[in-house]
Amino acid sequence: MEDRDGNLWVAAGGLQRYDRENDNFVRSPFDTTGEHGTLPETKYLAYDSSGILWIASWTALQKFDLHTHTFTKINLGSDGIPPWSMSLDKLGNVWISSIYNGQFVRVDKNDLTHRTYTFESHFKGKLNEWFTKIDQPSGIFADEENTIWAYVYNGGIYKFDWLNN
Repeated sequence: MEDRDGNLWVAAGGLQRYDRENDNFVRSPFDTTGEHGTLPETKYLAYDSSGILWIASWTALQKFDLHTHTFTKINLGSDGIPPWSMSLDKLGNVWISSIYNGQFVRVDKNDLTHRTYTFESHFKGKLNEWFTKIDQPSGIFADEENTIWAYVYNGGIYKFDWLNN
């Protein structure tokens, strides 16, 4: 993931930034034992237009402000929703899918509150015939119109027009 200043960020063995001058990777100044979770668990990165690097790990969602170099852990409630994949919509909201409980979470970029959605109550029926199980989402994607597309193991594809529901 490249930020607007040209820094390359990767989720490999934790959050790391590529130092172009020295041609090596530098681990972020991430608190590996404190409230922010464990660095080696970093799985997904997303970068938004305001300079926020969103970091999903097995245990948490983090907001890293590249201007102030501060981390904020996002509380996803008692469900402990482990992120499986992540996407940003055009309004800056963060969408997370969780393979373990068949849920999707939208985190509001501004106030960091979240709302949980499920396949059964929010996503419109399958769009192909290969689908067999709806409780194992494997990915999520927000398109240009803010439609949320969810894909699941065994080939199922669902869509959710969250702005009109």
